[in-house]
Amino acid sequence: MPERDVIYARKSSDEGDRQIKSIPDQLEHCRELAQRNGLIIAPEDVFQESKSAKTPGNRPVFDHIIDLVKKGQVRRIICWHPDRLARNGPEGGMITGLLDLGLLKDLKFCTFGFENNTAGKMMLGIMFVMSKEYSDRLSDNIKRGVASNLRDGKSVGTYKWGYERNANGFYEPHPKLYGYVKKIWEMRLNGKTFEEILKWVRLVGCVRVTKKGNVFKITKTSLTRIFEDPIYYGMLRQKGELINLKDVYADFRPMIEYEDWKKIRTVGRSSIVFTRRILPLRGGIVRCACGNPCVTDIGKNYLYLVCQARSKCPLGKPRIRCKEIIDAVYESLKTNFNPTDEQRKELRKNYAKHVKKLIARSYDELKTKRRQLADAKGNAEDKLHTLELKGLKPSTSVPHLSTTQNNGGALQSDSDQCSNF
Repeated sequence: MPERDVIYARKSSDEGDRQIKSIPDQLEHCRELAQRNGLIIAPEDVFQESKSAKTPGNRPVFDHIIDLVKKGQVRRIICWHPDRLARNGPEGGMITGLLDLGLLKDLKFCTFGFENNTAGKMMLGIMFVMSKEYSDRLSDNIKRGVASNLRDGKSVGTYKWGYERNANGFYEPHPKLYGYVKKIWEMRLNGKTFEEILKWVRLVGCVRVTKKGNVFKITKTSLTRIFEDPIYYGMLRQKGELINLKDVYADFRPMIEYEDWKKIRTVGRSSIVFTRRILPLRGGIVRCACGNPCVTDIGKNYLYLVCQARSKCPLGKPRIRCKEIIDAVYESLKTNFNPTDEQRKELRKNYAKHVKKLIARSYDELKTKRRQLADAKGNAEDKLHTLELKGLKPSTSVPHLSTTQNNGGALQSDSDQCSNF
């Protein structure tokens, strides 16, 4: 396959510079540049994507072009600006390395003059470094702005049902939805189910209409988020931190008291968590020579099968590794298993049922773990709330409200550290 010249255009939504041209504009200028230099670009050699170049490995189209370069199928890349190619060190260095190896013959930019020589590659490297510095600085500015807004009681997170942000960015009751959402809290406090609440919501026509005319309805997911969000008793949670909105601006109007919020979060949640240990060859499918079923015995290093009769077994406490039984079954099936077509269909049918049971069991275990995480998260929030009520504010930022699993398998919360204050 002959070497080709390709055009690459990119723009991502996280770039705050409005001066960066849109992808159609980039493509138009790149085609004009190719025409001025006598380069013929086939339609299939025009590539574009809307991905961020801040971190390497995030752009599949760019990675595809690099693979073509390494295979010797692409000799030249045409771009609007070097920062369209790379805004991180590894990918910038990779492009420079391809130029050094001669796999990439040339680069053409609409806004930057590049020559494939020592000075040109030095200037290209400087442009890549400057692009990375701009990207990092933009990220730092965004993080600093988010932290500043959070301290001021301004959230940049998801919409809060029943509230709206005023011109200063502070939360105030929504003129239409505040009463509806407060009624939802009262219904849940009186023991109403999600289905009953949603039926009432549809009956009264509680919907949110954005400035663009988009209509959003309250769903089960919305109710879950509402009942777990501490903003409804006056605490703004974001980035693992809790801010008491009453301390920031005294006119904030919560919908519910903290004790009622805490009570509602436990409605319908079981406090008993079951665990299950999965062991093979259970249910008496293997029997001892004396006729009694065998049970699984956990040894120091291996799993064993022992006679259920134990010391009363006439054979004298027979014991064998589970692996030996499984290996023997495998060898027997490999030699003697030759089912008919009808038997194969029945086997597939039974196996499908078995897989569905496993999926259902995994789903139940996932729900159990989610309950454990929610309980641990709630306990951490209770401790943080207690600190806020007592006026004890840690000198460092509040740890993230997340849960991890230690080596023993028990759940613990990072926010347990708050108990030291």
